Amino acid sequence: MNDPIASTELVAILPSGEKKRIRIEIGTPCARDAGDAACSVAMAGLYDNLHDAIGVDTFQALALAVSFVRQTLRGLTNKGWRITLPDDDDEGDSAGDNDGDLPGDDEDSDFDFDKAWGDRENGTGSSRRREK
Repeated sequence: MNDPIASTELVAILPSGEKKRIRIEIGTPCARDAGDAACSVAMAGLYDNLHDAIGVDTFQALALAVSFVRQTLRGLTNKGWRITLPDDDDEGDSAGDNDGDLPGDDEDSDFDFDKAWGDRENGTGSSRRREK
């Protein structure tokens, strides 16, 4: 992906205990000749060659790309996977290392989807709104 506008790194822990590093990237949404827009999504460590998110305009394409990432990760947790934030002191470990030093060993480090992307049912998230 060329010039992602957003990226993050997470650790996925499979039900078997295997750990995988995931690098998520969202590309710049762009208008297409068909009159719609596309936004690229990459989830290195999980999937190769994902299709672009397609929307009626660049805003919707971007929103759909972020929603796809959230739904994909949520689907994995529903299957028993854990998604965690990497520990700063473990940056040098590689995916699948499973030596006990990979991020995600702390039971309290599970990724909080609702804080990161908002709680869809309650319409809340971590974004702050300015009071008028």
